[in-house]
Amino acid sequence: MEEQYKIEAILEYHKKYKTNLWNKEFHLNLHIEIENQIANNIRPVNNALRRLKKAGMRRHDAIHAIGCIFIDNMEILNEEKSFKYNKAKYYKEIDSLTIESFLKGTR
Repeated sequence: MEEQYKIEAILEYHKKYKTNLWNKEFHLNLHIEIENQIANNIRPVNNALRRLKKAGMRRHDAIHAIGCIFIDNMEILNEEKSFKYNKAKYYKEIDSLTIESFLKGTR
């Protein structure tokens, strides 16, 4: 998916559901990061997305749930907002992500 298309789709979704984006740039970048992981067939991310949707979570909410775990494992490196994350820890936490754990905040 082309990045500009992703941005437009994300903005359109939030406009449709009248969602107030507290930090539009961060929110968009998080969506794009998770969408790219899905497009790149990152197995734990795709498995989590499938599992959450099967349990009844909307795709958009599942992206947010996965994004929360991504953020928890992200480390900002500098003022240019470069970041790194612990892939092994992130994938392990994604593997145990459920609707219940997300809603309880116990991921």
